[in-house]
Amino acid sequence: MIHVLDNPIWSALTSGNSNLSNGNNEIKYFDIEVSPFVGLKENSSQNLKLLYEQVQHTEPIIFVATEEMEIPGQWKVLQCIKSFQMINDSPVTIITNGPQLVPLTVADVPQMLALTKLTVPGPFAPEDYRVWSLLWNI
Repeated sequence: MIHVLDNPIWSALTSGNSNLSNGNNEIKYFDIEVSPFVGLKENSSQNLKLLYEQVQHTEPIIFVATEEMEIPGQWKVLQCIKSFQMINDSPVTIITNGPQLVPLTVADVPQMLALTKLTVPGPFAPEDYRVWSLLWNI
């Protein structure tokens, strides 16, 4: 069985974030106003061609693959970042007397954006509060 982290964007767009996904049975993507991430059911040149036919080409998109692959000629690779995916297999320690979780609201968006500017995990924009509100019911 394939682990959800073997294809994290596809997994997100076909599960918890499926309400935010566009595409078909082979390719999925967020609206560019929501997120630049795209996912393919199978990382193949054919699916990249299908994706090219579906997405708007006004903004860069981000594609994640576990292995290097040939990118079809219609795409222009702006940057390739090799990284490690780390998974903790240790038992989780549950803390019962820690800080309480507080639901966020639209009023918290300025602080969320300020935090993203400090930590640079981006890309995030003011419109992203729609994603936060959909994911966390704010």
